[in-house]
Amino acid sequence: MEQPGRTIFADNANVVTNYQVSFTTNSAATITGYTLYLREDGPNSINRSATNFELIANGQVISNVALATLGQDYFVKFGSSDIIKVTDSFAPVTATSFQAIFTSNNSAFNGVRVYELDAQAVPEPSTIRLGLLGGLVLVAFIRRRAVR
Repeated sequence: MEQPGRTIFADNANVVTNYQVSFTTNSAATITGYTLYLREDGPNSINRSATNFELIANGQVISNVALATLGQDYFVKFGSSDIIKVTDSFAPVTATSFQAIFTSNNSAFNGVRVYELDAQAVPEPSTIRLGLLGGLVLVAFIRRRAVR
């Protein structure tokens, strides 16, 4: 993660800009939502803020969230101009290619500041089977002790 006060996106002063991060996975990943943390430069500042966030999986938009009105800070919608937390849930989506697109505000320093983006993944079937097997072993153990 970048140090506070720094951004991975270059400034494009006073021009609304779409910043994009693309990533792929080696095998298909199934997600059901995400948590996103963003931060402006401080109270009453639209510097480093985003007006919109879009998540795309295999070329299909799976989430599109309005974050702020152009020219306004996060406080108007979220009640805070510090770090904001945005979450979204959706039906399971399986993909190997993802894009995160951030639309900047029209400020002098508009390189959007992203602190963290976490996806909620669906467990693999083998993980679920292992958990069920562990539960069955525990039940058998408890029953066996109760008989004695």
